[in-house]
Amino acid sequence: MDAIKKKMLAMKMEKENALDRAEQVEQKLRDCEAQKSKVEEDLNNLQKKFAILENDFDSVNEQLIEANTKLEASEKKNAE
Repeated sequence: MDAIKKKMLAMKMEKENALDRAEQVEQKLRDCEAQKSKVEEDLNNLQKKFAILENDFDSVNEQLIEANTKLEASEKKNAE
């Protein structure tokens, strides 16, 4: 009878330990998922900023080309 009680007690402790480990792993998973969400949000924000900077660069580059064209035309006119 004592052997059965000891075995049941050991199984109960093993179950509690397994539940504790499972809870710890689930908490780590939740933490990782929260961190992943934050990183994805940061990535989306950076991609938006990059797109804006690309558009700004294209706009400024077009303005530079236009200004250089006008400058060349003006220099030709002054040279004549």
